[in-house]
Amino acid sequence: MKCELYNAIDLGIDTEDWEFTKMDCTYENDKFILVKSESTEAEFYLEKTINYGDIILIVFLSIFTIAIICKWIAEFVFKKR
Repeated sequence: MKCELYNAIDLGIDTEDWEFTKMDCTYENDKFILVKSESTEAEFYLEKTINYGDIILIVFLSIFTIAIICKWIAEFVFKKR
């Protein structure tokens, strides 16, 4: 990843603290994609690959969601009178 920083601002009087107001980054491979908002100026990079942590999280959330839905259906169908 190559980033260029623009508009340096000196934050301290006695120290050399710097902050930049603009940063432009480019990637040299196709692993990331730049997503830009059409309504605002927001933009971010999205990774095109999925890893094992993502898979574990998706499986866990899917099982949890299915269990909650099944519990709700069972309580609705088999109401105690």
